[in-house]
Amino acid sequence: MIGFLKKRRPSPERLHRLAHEQGVVRPFTILLSLPQSARSHLAAVLGIRLRPERETPEEQAWRIINADLRGIQARSHGPREQLVPMARNHNWWEILLAAARRLKLRIYPGLSEREVERLVFEEIAERVVRGLPEAEVARLDRTAIEQPALVAALANLGLSKNGLRLVLAGIHRLARIGQKMQPEEPVFRTRMGALQSLSRALRLVKERFGGLVVAWTSMDALRKVIGDPRARFLAVLMALYFHNLLEEGLDEVELLKA
Repeated sequence: MIGFLKKRRPSPERLHRLAHEQGVVRPFTILLSLPQSARSHLAAVLGIRLRPERETPEEQAWRIINADLRGIQARSHGPREQLVPMARNHNWWEILLAAARRLKLRIYPGLSEREVERLVFEEIAERVVRGLPEAEVARLDRTAIEQPALVAALANLGLSKNGLRLVLAGIHRLARIGQKMQPEEPVFRTRMGALQSLSRALRLVKERFGGLVVAWTSMDALRKVIGDPRARFLAVLMALYFHNLLEEGLDEVELLKA
């Protein structure tokens, strides 16, 4: 008896071409640059189970973008588009516009993709911080005073005050998990020590990026922002923007040091 032919897996080159053809090169490239733990977790947020032992990074990135019903292209579709079986996949600009609509942001003509990415990230940060207890926000602000190098490095990326608070909130949670600390303990002094340079600060945050994504998506305040299952792609967009921001910031600092 002749067995069924195995479905041929797309090559990395083919997936890069598909990303170009569908206008999603930017998220595809950023997804490839993520640590495996972050890529797997973001996929899980969307309801996608990756198989790193069998799938190439390109296959994983493409599934996060293109998976039926669950990928960021599908989740960015409105109710009308979801009812049309052959609806065209959204490109990156259309995905960003869908995210802006979900957040009720006004997007003015002439804005670039990067500017819309920033607006989406900062709006999510604003809403998450607004949902945190006052005592926690006060703790985050004390940490910002205690760690001027970290604050300077993140501010140099262009983060707003609440964008900075969002990053600190994630790192606080990571430190407490690692040391089983009480919320009022000074997590940075005891766990990470003084940060002496912009590049060291950015590198430290990037090294913890996978855990940072897990910490963010476990926050009740963020869950309220992406409460609608169709809006889960907002968490992915937020993470992709921040990771790319870290990489570009590190590249810039290294160029200045050279």
